[in-house]
Amino acid sequence: MRVKSNLPIPWRAILTRGISFLVLFLLLFNLFLSPPHTTQAGEYLYIYALDVGQSEAILVTTGGKTMLIDSGSAVYSAELFYGLARYGIERLDMLVLTHPHEDHIGNARLLLQRLQVDRVLLPPIASDDLAWQLLLQAAGERTETLYMGDSFSLGHAFFEVLLTDEPGSNGDLNESSLILRGVFGEQVFLFMDDAGEKTERALLTQYGRDVLDCDYLKVGHHGSGSATTMEFLLATTPAAVSISCGRANSFGFPHPRVLADLETLGVHIARTDLDGTVVFGTDGKELRRISNEEGGLGQ
Repeated sequence: MRVKSNLPIPWRAILTRGISFLVLFLLLFNLFLSPPHTTQAGEYLYIYALDVGQSEAILVTTGGKTMLIDSGSAVYSAELFYGLARYGIERLDMLVLTHPHEDHIGNARLLLQRLQVDRVLLPPIASDDLAWQLLLQAAGERTETLYMGDSFSLGHAFFEVLLTDEPGSNGDLNESSLILRGVFGEQVFLFMDDAGEKTERALLTQYGRDVLDCDYLKVGHHGSGSATTMEFLLATTPAAVSISCGRANSFGFPHPRVLADLETLGVHIARTDLDGTVVFGTDGKELRRISNEEGGLGQ
């Protein structure tokens, strides 16, 4: 039976639109501006920018859970597995691969062979690259595709996908990288992978400063001059950044302009080409740079 409304037609339409707007607002508020996530006393989260030369692999551990964002180039497989063994990593809850470039996925199949990997999280990118196709075959049913707005947890840390471009639509896989925003207690992390200025502008337009403001920023595209603009830094206001790049690399990364902008803003800069593996730790309240001898599974 249909219930008839006594409201006049115009007011009924206005009320309907108002309710729809309120529901949309609450959904966005819950997704992007949610309150700090609860952490257990004594629990830490560690971020390791592993020293894998001119490539990238970021390890995140907390509460005995482990996630690796990208696997580095196959040229640096020894460095990757040394780094993982150094911190006692024998299995991965998640392997996140941000885009199909060799310096980010080069060791992925070897990881699947040597370690127990429970989940392989990928962007919705269709690529004919042979290495990517072989990786999909090796990952099998462990593969999960992440889309903009998707979220997942690692222990008491919460991660959401900020993906701003239709994957591969512009032919530039760097600009189709998975962008991850992490929250642990009061601390916020932003992992920019290989995204550049185009993606930064889109993020600013789509999400704004309230979402992008962070405590830790994984600098985009190895510190390239085509990424990490001053406008983006003023919006994200990180206290600390890490830059993954190789010693005396042929690209000249990190770019002098990027370093100058970071220094102007008083941001703590950590570089794998100068410092080796870089480690940050947090209890959910305060972020600190720690010795690369420290760390562990975040328990």
